[in-house]
Amino acid sequence: MQLIMGTHSCPAITREEDNSAVPNINWDQSYNAQGAVWGAEPSALAVFACEYLNRFQPHSQLEILDLGCGYGRDALHLTKTLGCPVTGIDSSTKAISMALESCPPELNNRVQFRCADFEDADKAYPVVFVSNLYQVLRDNERTRLAQSIKKYLRPGGSLLLGTLSTHDTEEYRRGLPVAGEENSFEREKFLHFSIGAELEKEFAFLNIERLFEHEYLEPHAGARTHRHISWILVATKPPNQPDKRGE
Repeated sequence: MQLIMGTHSCPAITREEDNSAVPNINWDQSYNAQGAVWGAEPSALAVFACEYLNRFQPHSQLEILDLGCGYGRDALHLTKTLGCPVTGIDSSTKAISMALESCPPELNNRVQFRCADFEDADKAYPVVFVSNLYQVLRDNERTRLAQSIKKYLRPGGSLLLGTLSTHDTEEYRRGLPVAGEENSFEREKFLHFSIGAELEKEFAFLNIERLFEHEYLEPHAGARTHRHISWILVATKPPNQPDKRGE
């Protein structure tokens, strides 16, 4: 598998013409200003995912789709730890450029980074990994993300998703409440905070194996370390559900 970037800039992403669908942050601008803002260490979800997926043997039969991969820290950790192919996609040209630059040559045949929207994966995968993407999407975008997961997760495959909880004391209720968006606030950026029942409803098309809150420390470049509480969702797709291959 080759590291590829189809173009020097991401293709235009068509969105509905309403304020709720407007991206809440310019990620290219953010990455240009802050660089690898969360450092090089993997996210809490990536560490958990490696422990969870380690039970699947051999690892070479695994293949992971990382939706909203950012600058690649989790995708690289997953492939280094598990030795399986990983495809990371992100809508930020800058993030994908950073991911490509940070990838060691010895991983060139196992990881691929693509600049694309989360609705534009190339095929169905046995594992879909989504860390801290759900929380930055507005209501209709979160629904689209769930639909994409349904489309790009193979029957019998596993979803591992992490997203901020309403019990997060670091960010919850910081900023102005967003009209029509329960548990959503906007300051410098839009953030949505979930309760367990919401995630159970959003991903009701999957068999939920585990849904629990996890407290962790998150570094921030040029700022103090944040203490967060997030949900970790582990779910499997029923074997009789179609995927992208069956359409």
